[in-house]
Amino acid sequence: MRISSLFYLTRQGWKNMINNRMMTVASIGILTACLFITGAAVLLGLNVNSFAGYLAGQNEVVVYLLDGIEVPAESPEQPPVEGETTEGEPAEGETVEGEPVEGEAAEGESAETQPAIQFVPVDINAAVAVLESISNIESYTYVSKDDALTEAIGWMGNYADLLEGYRSDNPMPASFRITVKDLNALDETVRALQAIEGVEYIKAPNEMAQILVTLKNAVNWIALGLVAVLGLVCMVVIGNTIRLTVFARRREINIMKYVGATNAFIRWPFFVEGVTSGLLAALLSFGLLSFGYIQLVEYITSGEVGGSWLNNLFFSLLPYADIRVPMLVAFVAVGVVLGGLGTAGSVRKYLRV
Repeated sequence: MRISSLFYLTRQGWKNMINNRMMTVASIGILTACLFITGAAVLLGLNVNSFAGYLAGQNEVVVYLLDGIEVPAESPEQPPVEGETTEGEPAEGETVEGEPVEGEAAEGESAETQPAIQFVPVDINAAVAVLESISNIESYTYVSKDDALTEAIGWMGNYADLLEGYRSDNPMPASFRITVKDLNALDETVRALQAIEGVEYIKAPNEMAQILVTLKNAVNWIALGLVAVLGLVCMVVIGNTIRLTVFARRREINIMKYVGATNAFIRWPFFVEGVTSGLLAALLSFGLLSFGYIQLVEYITSGEVGGSWLNNLFFSLLPYADIRVPMLVAFVAVGVVLGGLGTAGSVRKYLRV
């Protein structure tokens, strides 16, 4: 097809939209509503995922460490060589008055000597090595005993003096505060953290993680279902609009076929009509959704509403500047594709002459 013919047929498609302006306006309105609801569902799913990630970051996994671990004490003295005696010890065969003979146990003592036990501090470097080996850990912070006590004193406010006396005998445990990447793998992460030597106990938000994962999955499935259903509705609406236009011009199409017009020559004006309708609906729905999203963010940040959950919601909302371009591209692509698919199915029937 020549370029001049392509421009001519494109203008014919736009003229058809003007001639059938009532149907065109109705189809664009319905498509705008469908695309608006679809985009809102997708935005809701993305922001719920972002909010769940924000809450997951606030609910840290805390690994509390012991002050020390028990290890066998090493004897500083080496045993004497056979046949030698140390100074002050009796020679072989001699006995010392008041000491038991070999084979006899001293009163209150076991014949078998128990190894001595000593406490050594937890190896922080070894603990860090374990943390670095766990792929689901996004970040971690080590909090020493002194830092933990200072933090607790800060929480006490006017009653901070009550804890100042514990500086010399600090009861607070050292800990690692950990943020995970995927809440679905929280249980496996906690089991891997048990490998750290000197762990006293691990505090993990298991119940909160289950709630967040369930919420994310539910919203994602609902958004996916809405996108599928409304996408089908858009195709049907465009198809019906084009089908009515084709039906009104069916005799003209038959004549064009009889005089040798190709299928592409006949299809192109209807294709232009469908794609243009989808494009206009996409731009309108994008503008409405952008305006509503900006107003929502301004409403939350205006201070007219209170509540800590709204503050958390604001910090987890996706910035409009970050989603503007991807959202526009997605709307235009979906509108054009749906318009083209709706047209293709409507014209095929009347091309069989």
